[in-house]
Amino acid sequence: MLLAALIPLIVIVIVGAFLATGWRAGGRPDLAAITITARDVVIRPVRPLGVLSFRKELRLRRDRIRGVSVPDRPSLPPRGRRAPGTRMPGLVAGTFRGPQLGTSFWLAGRASRLLRIDVRNGPFDCVILQIVDPDRIARDLSQPLPEGPRG
Repeated sequence: MLLAALIPLIVIVIVGAFLATGWRAGGRPDLAAITITARDVVIRPVRPLGVLSFRKELRLRRDRIRGVSVPDRPSLPPRGRRAPGTRMPGLVAGTFRGPQLGTSFWLAGRASRLLRIDVRNGPFDCVILQIVDPDRIARDLSQPLPEGPRG
């Protein structure tokens, strides 16, 4: 009897902790760490966003990046199906499918400007990230690929 009365309280505490964690994470200036190599762009969500986005790492081939931009904040949350991902006030993290962006991966909190990477023949059509200096990363990704063997 006592356990049955405590279950709703336990659920409320767990959901509240989940929402508070997401809200705190959405206010961080960087929601992902990005490593750029000659061949790949590796995106790693910061903790706890790896859990909330259902992805520990995302690897994009540089020769498949077709565009990089830093738009003013697009409307959040993205329209379409969430599969899998987290959408809560102040945070969007995970994979979304919809008519506007196709299959997209989001790690976006409350920042006013986000990094957008458009990909050709990749795991996603579009990747939207909140990072500390999106303009610098956009410039770095816009540089020509080094000459040499690709594959």
